[in-house]
Amino acid sequence: MNLESFKAMYGILGYYSISDRIFKAIDTSGEGLISLEEYLCYNDVLSFGSQTEKTLFTFNIIDLNRRGKVNFREFKEFWFDFIELCSQALNLHVQTHVEDENLEFIFGEIS
Repeated sequence: MNLESFKAMYGILGYYSISDRIFKAIDTSGEGLISLEEYLCYNDVLSFGSQTEKTLFTFNIIDLNRRGKVNFREFKEFWFDFIELCSQALNLHVQTHVEDENLEFIFGEIS
């Protein structure tokens, strides 16, 4: 399954970079396609995975470079992408301009 098939399957009609992030997290081989095995592993983690496995999957959505760590810019981009997707899905206008200091504080607390 390629990215466009993935978006169609989940009803993602526009371009949302969050769907690209999810796709890349499922595509563990990095070949730009999701194999049946990768898809089944993804579904298994979502359905039956431990909290640690689910947390790792979520982290991989943020860590696009697969370095095992995330800098502030990547963290900020992820949250803005997430807010954009949610606001579109709910047909709301949500202000994505948040003070960097607030996000940096949250990032610092997490890191």
